[in-house]
Amino acid sequence: MADIQPFRAVRFNLTKASLSGVICPPYDAIPTEMLRILRRFPANAVHLELPEGTGERKYRGAFRIWQRWLKSGILQRDKESGFYICRQSFIWGGRKFQRLGLFAALGLDDHSHVLPHERTLSGPKKDRLRLLKALRVNTSPVFGIFSDEGGRIRQWLRRFCQRKPLTAGRDSSGIVYQTWKISEAGTVARLKNLMRPKKILLADGHHRYRVACLYARNRQDKGSRQVLIYLCPEGDPGLLIFPTHRIVSQPSQVLDRIHHLCRVRPCASLKQMERLLREETHPAAFGYFTPPPPYRPERPIFDRQGGGGVNGSLNLAKPIQVQRMPLLGVEWIRRHLLKGIPLERISYSWNSEEVLRAARDQKRLAIFLKGLKISQIRKKVESGRLLPQKSTFFYPKIATGLLFREL
Repeated sequence: MADIQPFRAVRFNLTKASLSGVICPPYDAIPTEMLRILRRFPANAVHLELPEGTGERKYRGAFRIWQRWLKSGILQRDKESGFYICRQSFIWGGRKFQRLGLFAALGLDDHSHVLPHERTLSGPKKDRLRLLKALRVNTSPVFGIFSDEGGRIRQWLRRFCQRKPLTAGRDSSGIVYQTWKISEAGTVARLKNLMRPKKILLADGHHRYRVACLYARNRQDKGSRQVLIYLCPEGDPGLLIFPTHRIVSQPSQVLDRIHHLCRVRPCASLKQMERLLREETHPAAFGYFTPPPPYRPERPIFDRQGGGGVNGSLNLAKPIQVQRMPLLGVEWIRRHLLKGIPLERISYSWNSEEVLRAARDQKRLAIFLKGLKISQIRKKVESGRLLPQKSTFFYPKIATGLLFREL
């Protein structure tokens, strides 16, 4: 059973700094240039989430910053525990969206109610574990989604949004954040009961969740056996999901595999390739960008003549062999195209325009994945299978610094 509990948050004192100046993206979604800019703000959460320095020095430095901010009043502990509602308002594709979610402390004693959907990497887990041991603070939440038949829980959350918000602000990308606190005993009990039978699908924060479970082993205190989580109904119209594309630094090896295993259709533009990929019914279809020669393979199989020009080319690909149990595109790519390619030679981004630009500038191969539906992810997870690392990108991310949870 899903055990969610209210908690006593630590929050930035917004009489000393604006919310917009203290929040940042989670650690794995901060580009290098953004990190440099965020570190200019003396009270930004990035100093805790992604501290400066090397080795143990950076984790000890984060702890000293935490202690100094508490002592100076930059951070303040709430007087009573509660659940915290978060509403994000944003524009995507020319449309306005709002998303509602709930911050809570999730019990880690029973894992049967939590469904991770991606594999994890050892490097980020080591980093997050060292930070957790040094701080004993959940600096950013894991991100869970759940089925909300009839929208009962979302109706409860919307009811509280009629009140004056606890905090409000805007991040650097223009997303507006508002939070409210639920501390009334009756409402807290009601929400706990409504969430109890839910199966929580992890949308984001797989490394943080695994680390929290690892840290909780052999620890008896209740705080260490919980993790900060952001919960969102999976039917919320503001819950957007995008694929995470790949940029590969071994173009010739992967291109040879593509053109021996796939039918290829050249595309005139990124926009056309993305449209064809959305319309394609083949579960393992994908798009790719070929860097200019000399990376062009010798024996391509084309539906019609095409290939790489001086600026490279965009293509749509479909595996020729269809297995009895079809693989999703991200699975087929990992198993057949990227097998044996070291992970350090692969980078990831959900922004297709940035991926194309980077691949073209760096003479690398870009692979564009077909988007997944939540129902597809649940089906995979419930059958006992995990997707490869970096398969999905749930948008928008939840900012770090809205609140913290001490263990």
